[in-house]
Amino acid sequence: MGRRWRSRVCFADRGFLSLGEWLQSLAQCDQSGPIGSFCASIILLFLVVFLLGVAVYWVATVAHAVKEIRAITSGD
Repeated sequence: MGRRWRSRVCFADRGFLSLGEWLQSLAQCDQSGPIGSFCASIILLFLVVFLLGVAVYWVATVAHAVKEIRAITSGD
């Protein structure tokens, strides 16, 4: 069991970038070529999805608060 876990860690160390290396490669994207524009579109997509998630969370929180306030003021 320990051996299998160790081999997966070694494979991950060889096959995948660490988070810092991945963020650094995204920060150094060149906008001039097709790979650079693809990279920029991926960054933009992540940003849009993140902001959309924040907006949905905020709307749900406000809606829940309004529902609670209405329940308190109506006496339920």
